Amino acid sequence: MTEAGFFDESWLNESGRPGTGGDTTARTAAGIVGTGLNAEAIDRMNNGAREMLDSVKSGGFQITERGVDPLLKAVRNARDRFGGLQMTLQILTRNPPLGSSPYAHQVASHVRQSADGPKGIVPVIDALLETLKNLEEALLRASGQYREAETNATASWTQD
Repeated sequence: MTEAGFFDESWLNESGRPGTGGDTTARTAAGIVGTGLNAEAIDRMNNGAREMLDSVKSGGFQITERGVDPLLKAVRNARDRFGGLQMTLQILTRNPPLGSSPYAHQVASHVRQSADGPKGIVPVIDALLETLKNLEEALLRASGQYREAETNATASWTQD
């Protein structure tokens, strides 16, 4: 996370577009690849969502249903998009077929670790989805919709 927000956007020019030429081109590539979406950033985000949920549960944060609608829409949109990405990323949790030599096995293991290792993209996306779930719950509780949503979810499971 940067001082300016969740993602490092220093590689963008004043109009919000990637810069051109020299060092700017390298910074643009680095910005696209290294967006700051890593385990540490997600942990900070998850801690914030949990703190928000705790505040809501203790009555320290409330929002109107009208005010919460765009926030819920954004959270649910992000959850759906990252959820779809999570399914796609499961392909990366298998060792790629790079051959049978010891070096090929070593490289395949390294490639897989970048996907599902402790700092891989799969656990980061899993943690992000958990964060979004906590944030959605906090927003629903803060707007008084949580009990209604919980009742509806329970009813849909019992009707099957």
